Amino acid sequence: MTLLSAKPEAAPIAACPACESSQQRPVSGTYRMACQECCARLLSTTRPQSPQAEAMLSLIARNIKRLAPAFGLDDVKASARLLVQKRRSAMTK
Repeated sequence: MTLLSAKPEAAPIAACPACESSQQRPVSGTYRMACQECCARLLSTTRPQSPQAEAMLSLIARNIKRLAPAFGLDDVKASARLLVQKRRSAMTK
């Protein structure tokens, strides 16, 4: 499976440069809008139901239509939910 598969739990074959940068420096703030994982990381950094989250959702929606039509906003939301769950479970351990 590839990074752009519809299943958010699919492991990426090759990470994009922004994903690699975030692995080395988690607060790098580098995102690539053509990458589903980058979009999920961006969305997972915002608070739900906040104006910032709404702005990020509209930015992601605009860019994935133009840059990466292989995945959709629902895929990004599902990936972001998984990231948030991972962070929460890591904090409780």
